[in-house]
Amino acid sequence: METRTSGSERGVGESTRRNLCIGAPASTLRNVQPTEQDKVLTRALVLATATVQIQVLDHLIVSTDTVFSFRQEGLL
Repeated sequence: METRTSGSERGVGESTRRNLCIGAPASTLRNVQPTEQDKVLTRALVLATATVQIQVLDHLIVSTDTVFSFRQEGLL
């Protein structure tokens, strides 16, 4: 599993947006439903980043056909 940050943008003031990219095996790219591990990781990231005043806006699972949004599904 590869983890990296990319895609920074400068907005109003000094806010910065970062995307956290986590690689997944190619065999899972069609399954856009979050696993229990996805849910646990998301909760941990939300809690950890909140301690340094960073808000997680969404967690997206992107496949070749569709996108699953934790925020849209009420999981964030």
